[in-house]
Amino acid sequence: NHVAFAYQIKTNHGIDAYFNDAGEPSGTAGKPLLNILEKKNIVNCGLAVVRFYGGVNLGTGGLARAYTRSGMLALDKAKIKPFIEHIKYKLSFKESLSKGTEMASLVIQKIGARLS
Repeated sequence: NHVAFAYQIKTNHGIDAYFNDAGEPSGTAGKPLLNILEKKNIVNCGLAVVRFYGGVNLGTGGLARAYTRSGMLALDKAKIKPFIEHIKYKLSFKESLSKGTEMASLVIQKIGARLS
């Protein structure tokens, strides 16, 4: 049995990507899964494929195609939600508190942000 996986996580410094071939020949299992995530621009998500050895050697090309096809089938069935990046800002104003609050509200509305 092999459980190959890949993920991409958005961080403050960019995208943290990782894959694991789970004992398959290098680059034939986890790397094709990571390629799918990269090509589809999917972040903050992981993709895993479980392969049970059935006695047939697929070769490196066959393995890569099998993992790619399985990963694509899994994503076709998945409900993928858009990634919405949240950025925290600290606003400070030298005006009085009430005037500063009004200004902050105007800025927030103008950029289409949400106050929480």
